Amino acid sequence: MNSSEKLTTIFDAATLTREDPGHFNGAAAAFRHWDLNDDGTPSYTVEAACAKCHSGSGLPTLLAGETIPEEGVPAGNGLMCVTCHDGANFPARYVVNEVTFPSGKVVTYGEGADSNLCLECHQGRASKKSVDDRIATFPGAAEAQDVVVEAIKDANGNDLKFGFINAHYLGIGAFWFGTDAQGFYEYEGKTYVGVNPHPEVNGQPGCVGCHSPHNGEWDVAGTCATCHAGITDVDEIRWVSDTTDWDGDGDAKEPIRMEVRPLRDEMYAQIKAYATKTVGTGIAYDANTYPYWFVDADGDDKADVVDGKKVSYTTWTPRLLKAAYNFNFLRKIPGSFVHNPKYALQIQIDTIEDLGGDISKYTRP
Repeated sequence: MNSSEKLTTIFDAATLTREDPGHFNGAAAAFRHWDLNDDGTPSYTVEAACAKCHSGSGLPTLLAGETIPEEGVPAGNGLMCVTCHDGANFPARYVVNEVTFPSGKVVTYGEGADSNLCLECHQGRASKKSVDDRIATFPGAAEAQDVVVEAIKDANGNDLKFGFINAHYLGIGAFWFGTDAQGFYEYEGKTYVGVNPHPEVNGQPGCVGCHSPHNGEWDVAGTCATCHAGITDVDEIRWVSDTTDWDGDGDAKEPIRMEVRPLRDEMYAQIKAYATKTVGTGIAYDANTYPYWFVDADGDDKADVVDGKKVSYTTWTPRLLKAAYNFNFLRKIPGSFVHNPKYALQIQIDTIEDLGGDISKYTRP
């Protein structure tokens, strides 16, 4: 029963929304992950390493030149207005001129551009440098790309394992800026495109030109279709005047998403083939379960389960680590086909090639 029928002013309860949108969705895992400790006891404290982007107070603390407390900060109900808006000069936003990415590279949408604020969090937490540094830590690993890397002892005598690197979620800035940010693993001897040359939208460069900064939504009819005539969904976008069949399927008019997505599928197929044939242990990916990569001994593309738990993949070679890093980062970034499609094509084609896949039908930008 619609309880609103008992009210003097009738409204349709079906139009109500239980959760706030985007950055204010306090019910989302991005803000509720810290409610409980591992043993189930209450915590409600966001650890210092995560507080910058997963609390309302972390980012403004850092922008003010202060340090997030070592013990973390209280978990909140999503971000707050003053996470991005300068409370002393409201509604002005905090001014960020440039942003340093995990690679150490510095990028910008322009001095004081609002989209620079977005980059503070939407950059990922790892990079090509992270992968190279991990490999360099293990003696001989860089020279033996197809050999499973064994654990070594750290300075305290504890085992240091050669494991998967998670670049984290929604690192869209790493895609937009391409090799200028170097968030993805880029292969030696290859060249890569830099920042997406997309023109400003509504007078704004980057994120906030297309997206609402509050809920992340975009207006296809009112914005995208202005240049991409006739589309009703971003999935239908194709570069203006583009006639290249990038994925080699014979269709040079399909949406750019359909040029990019098949290569991601082929990446996964090559990762599985390499793990089985070269490493000798099958692998499967589960985007919803950390650490995402699991043993798949029977090849059914499902994680093996022992004692009720999925068996994490541990037999990594340097070559497999690079490919798995790129694939997972791609899966965690929606809309690669609009945020920097040429970079997406380059990363995917190069990863397939490095794993021994046939790239002869593809056209690399």
